[in-house]
Amino acid sequence: MPRKPKIPTQVHFPNLDPSAFQHTADREAMRKLARLPGMQTLLRKVSGSVFEKTLRMLNTAERVKVGPKQCPRIYDMFRESCEILDIKEIPEIYLSTVYVPNAFSFGIKKYTVVLLTGLVDLLTEDELRFVIAHELSHIKCDHMMYKTLLYILTYVGVEIFGTLFRLAAITFFPLEMALRSWERKAEFTCDRGGLLVTQNIEVVQTALVKLAGASKSLLPEINIKEILKQADELKDMDEELFVRAMKMYHTAFRSHPFPIIRIKEIHNWSQSNQYRKILAGDYPRM
Repeated sequence: MPRKPKIPTQVHFPNLDPSAFQHTADREAMRKLARLPGMQTLLRKVSGSVFEKTLRMLNTAERVKVGPKQCPRIYDMFRESCEILDIKEIPEIYLSTVYVPNAFSFGIKKYTVVLLTGLVDLLTEDELRFVIAHELSHIKCDHMMYKTLLYILTYVGVEIFGTLFRLAAITFFPLEMALRSWERKAEFTCDRGGLLVTQNIEVVQTALVKLAGASKSLLPEINIKEILKQADELKDMDEELFVRAMKMYHTAFRSHPFPIIRIKEIHNWSQSNQYRKILAGDYPRM
């Protein structure tokens, strides 16, 4: 018997322009990346390379492709999230058996999102929808060229061509650091995209708390107000030069900002006029 389509309960955002929710730091970092010498030439070479085809082959060989007839519950989340964010073409979706609570997206001509099974088991359905929407927001905001380039420089190139690629990639180290710095700022944008889909700040916060390392059994005891106070304490530490230097050192190679900072950032945005206006249908349109 065919499944009945869900009745939409979430506000949808037709013709949503990504500038409606893009974090200012993300936008400025993207502008700086575009102005780096040789960046556009490098992106063109990457877009015409074998990397994307190889990655799609590895996905097809090693992971479960999700679709209307394969894990339809997750596929429906993808489809509904695309509709809310006004993403016209649903990307390819795969499940990886790697038992880590993570997800990632890549692609230049054809986009792909990969969910790791550790993530699927850890999160509730609503929390998983937030992560799915977070990954889709990278696509919505044209992050994919830069994300894929960083993915090639730091991981895929070595997987495909071996350690010699990593030695060759040393020459691109300044570019890698610039991409990593932008990547952390882009996460703030995509948390906002996740909130636009879930439209429930508590779901976003519990998802981020779990991804920060809290156990499912302890989650009922987690006090979000105390975490927000913790974020304020962390900010107050910036008065010391040594602490600021240590924060830079410990974030330099991270793909995401500190989780406590992410929770504070998305909490602040959920209270903003910008978020309320988008929910009311007042936002920049494509």
